[in-house]
Amino acid sequence: MKEAGVRRTPPVVSWIAIVTGVFLVGIGLLLLLWGLSWQGAQEETDPLEPDTSVGGPFLLPAGVFTVALGFIWVLTGYRGFPRGGPAKRPCPRCGKPLEPDLSFCYHCGEEIPPDPKGDGSDPVVRRR
Repeated sequence: MKEAGVRRTPPVVSWIAIVTGVFLVGIGLLLLLWGLSWQGAQEETDPLEPDTSVGGPFLLPAGVFTVALGFIWVLTGYRGFPRGGPAKRPCPRCGKPLEPDLSFCYHCGEEIPPDPKGDGSDPVVRRR
């Protein structure tokens, strides 16, 4: 659910974050499988033979971290990134976005009544 008065990034940025998150989850799952395979190979080998398996003990934590990071990116992309600054409210006459502290519209010259809520979400817009 989107909060009232909070600006969000365009949908393209959200889709890029979601795709990046899915990619990170896939890489993390590969790291987890590689780490589990490496652990299995370590348990089956003779300790006196030279180590021929490729991997290391860092693979499992790196996989868990990468999967978690990917899930965070997916969730953040789904919800949208909050943008800085207060939300702009529309001019009641022309509907163009205005800064919240203006007392007139610099597009059409209409006098702007003060925002009763103070959050920039004024649903009343009159168009000519």
